[in-house]
Amino acid sequence: MAFNRWIVLASACLLAIAYGCGTLWGLYSPYLKDTLSLSQQQLDLALTLYIFGAGVLSIATGVFYDKFGARPTLLLGGIFTVFPFVWYYLQCNGFIKNIPGITVSVSVVEGLGVDAIYMAFFGSSLANFPSAKARISGILYAIDGLSTAFFSMVDQFFFKNNVEGFFLFIIFFVTVSVVIGLVFTGTSKAAEQPKYVNLNEANGGAPMWAHYDDDLVTGKPVPKFGMLNKSVRFDAMGAPLAQKSLSVLAILPELNSIQMIRTIDFWVFAFVLLHFQGVADLLFYQMGTIVDSELGKPPDDKNPTNLYLTVWSVISCVSTILTGFASDIMKSQISYPLWFIPSLLLCAAGYSVLYTVGSIGMMMATGLVGFGNGIGWAVLPTIVCDVWGFKNFGSNMAVLGLFPALGGFIYSNLITGFFYRRYSTDGGNNCDGSKCFQWTFGISALSCAASLAFIVFLWWRTRRLYKTLGKIDRQVDLH
Repeated sequence: MAFNRWIVLASACLLAIAYGCGTLWGLYSPYLKDTLSLSQQQLDLALTLYIFGAGVLSIATGVFYDKFGARPTLLLGGIFTVFPFVWYYLQCNGFIKNIPGITVSVSVVEGLGVDAIYMAFFGSSLANFPSAKARISGILYAIDGLSTAFFSMVDQFFFKNNVEGFFLFIIFFVTVSVVIGLVFTGTSKAAEQPKYVNLNEANGGAPMWAHYDDDLVTGKPVPKFGMLNKSVRFDAMGAPLAQKSLSVLAILPELNSIQMIRTIDFWVFAFVLLHFQGVADLLFYQMGTIVDSELGKPPDDKNPTNLYLTVWSVISCVSTILTGFASDIMKSQISYPLWFIPSLLLCAAGYSVLYTVGSIGMMMATGLVGFGNGIGWAVLPTIVCDVWGFKNFGSNMAVLGLFPALGGFIYSNLITGFFYRRYSTDGGNNCDGSKCFQWTFGISALSCAASLAFIVFLWWRTRRLYKTLGKIDRQVDLH
């Protein structure tokens, strides 16, 4: 059953909140460490496995989504996401024996699960709004960003940092959201009714934009992925009739994952995403540890971790919405890759503050990095669709997703772990003082600055493509 695309989008917004449970590791990991007597090394390993599940294994999720669609992917994601929280709850309450190996390992299942939820609600939403991808991306990522604030406030004000009760709430909320999503998620009626035409199916499926005469369709230029208001007749070879009325405007890319990784643009963008998301994951996943090191493990009622995560969420929400709408409105003047320039500059500024003044500037730094991260995610899916095509969005996005995941591992685990252990006084389990993270902050600032050269190169490489898209956009009414 198909529903109106706005109903589908509403269910996607609910799933975007549920997806946010994957960003809460920095909130509850210190509790798991103390309650289950886990070492810092075991926590780092759990985070690495989570990143592996959300990154490397996301390729399988993307292929699964492309082959089977949104609903089966969402069901799989819901099961995999809920299971680790059930396990944490049972272990923390003593219902099952404390098995650190399994507790650490289930994080890979959570990573795979939240990635499947993301793929299901995001892919179907972009398919339903082909002419407003950046705006839809901005809305969904804004809600995802707010989800961290939502969960943090629920934990602080309703459960009073009672983590076992908080685990139960996450289990309930994700389950309900997935059930609702299974009913409504998918391609909307509006997207199913029009006919989609590949004008060169017999010649390798190269997608083209074309113009049809009045007597064939509407008299307006119609894109391959645009909507046709009337049926188009085809000959036995699958080509549209009245070829003489066909005027090719441009040939646009439609690459699968293998073809994509053979392009220079892919590796340039992958480098940017590795550092862009790696520095963001550093703050998100290590926030609790950073606060404990900088402030000397403050009591629960004075712990500012929830506050910092909330600031990140609200500011990231604002930036994704603003960027999503602004980038669509200004796309004829500013191509989408250029939006990564302010994104990287803000992230570099945030970590420069932390490197210079430490925890005193934590609030400002959290806001700067959160705003910068929101800008990048608002335009990232649109860049993937524009540069490599939408047909294989799931698998292409998953392959690119390896690099943000790798960045998270490098910054949150390798770099952070190296300096944390270096300045620790007990073999790496605990570290106190600004020295524990200062070098990590400095490296993060420099890597963001270095990534600016790569995003400028990507803009230069894709400038002709975006000029073509701008020309088409002026001639084609997608709706």
